[in-house]
Amino acid sequence: MLLFVLTFLQTILGHPIFAQTPATSAATVTIPTISITSSSSATPAPSNTPTPNPAIALYNQYKNDYLFNRDQYAQSYLDYTQKKQIYTKYNTVTTQNDKIDATKQALITRNNTLKTYLRALRVKLDIYKTSDPTNTNKLQIELSKLENYFDEQNTIVTTLNNDADIQNNATDFRIQYIHVQQIEAASLVQSEYNLRLSTLNELKSYITQLQTDSTLTTEGKQSLSNEIIKADNALTNLNNAQDIVNQNMGPSTYQFSDFYPDAKAKLVTANQYEIDIINDLQNILVRYSNSQ
Repeated sequence: MLLFVLTFLQTILGHPIFAQTPATSAATVTIPTISITSSSSATPAPSNTPTPNPAIALYNQYKNDYLFNRDQYAQSYLDYTQKKQIYTKYNTVTTQNDKIDATKQALITRNNTLKTYLRALRVKLDIYKTSDPTNTNKLQIELSKLENYFDEQNTIVTTLNNDADIQNNATDFRIQYIHVQQIEAASLVQSEYNLRLSTLNELKSYITQLQTDSTLTTEGKQSLSNEIIKADNALTNLNNAQDIVNQNMGPSTYQFSDFYPDAKAKLVTANQYEIDIINDLQNILVRYSNSQ
């Protein structure tokens, strides 16, 4: 039993997970730089599941879709800036029409980039959804609505034929983008919350098993009480991260209040408690095993 637990702890300590950083504010026809990167500080979820989670493969596929669309947007935005400069210089009907066409293409590729990013995030939430299915499902519904919103926006963009219409569309988008950022940040927190809660539940289960394991000395079992306290502290910080999200969700007329850094700090603290528990359990198993 102790050898199995030690192997498990070594396994979950060695695999990083994907994490994301929230977007920044959007300008009239620009989008934020959105990244899906690896996080070296994250405590990985247990990897002893009998079969691979199909959501991981789908997430990777959608992540690649997002990266493709992000590159398309970068090219379209560059073309837009060039056409805008040409129009500013010559101010002819032809250069104005070219600028309008380039603007519309930039808007469409922006919408596609945001849509595919949100789709990847929605599917990523499936990976550890069982940790908190109710809140996760609510966010996935909101993400789906936003994906549909960007499809609708693309239809609208094709009908824009002058600068005034484009400016009105940009104004409407800026208002809606506040909500987009709220759902995005909440989903990022939820994804990390689910992962860390999954890991924490596994660790608490192993601590419970060790408390009655005959191959662990009495002193070793007594030392597990400190790990229970750390587990409780980890859970408190996870719940605090959720509280920060709940306090900042809702309608906002003027700007997005970026609550992600505060929630992220709580998640990082919870993550450190989990790392400490893993390291402590490894030491306990080596030091206090009756089977040595």
